[in-house]
Amino acid sequence: MKNISLMLALAFLMMGATSVAFGGEIDSGLMQILDSTPPNQSVSVLVYLTGQANTDAITTQMDSQGATLKDRHETVVRALQDMAGNTQGAILNDLSALKAQGQIKSFEAFWLANCIRVDAPVSKIEEIAQR
Repeated sequence: MKNISLMLALAFLMMGATSVAFGGEIDSGLMQILDSTPPNQSVSVLVYLTGQANTDAITTQMDSQGATLKDRHETVVRALQDMAGNTQGAILNDLSALKAQGQIKSFEAFWLANCIRVDAPVSKIEEIAQR
């Protein structure tokens, strides 16, 4: 019963953090680099998705339940992986298509921070940020 209530609480917390954003922001430091780099030159960037697991709320919930370190680890890892799985699909599909067309060099998804490393020309980085 304790595990069921924990899973329901986590599901509720994650539902609030799954919004999808269109038209992302480019960090000002990265923008300076992009502005001074030729449009066809490849750069490597991290694209952070707006949906992030609410690890603070998970920690609070786990504290109140006196959860073991093992349970905490499993719960946080599962929440991070679920968030990435629920939010990265569309952009990964887009990036796969761009790579198949030779428009970007490579990409790699990370669940830990819900981000994707993209190696692509400056012009494509700016297009990706407009998603």
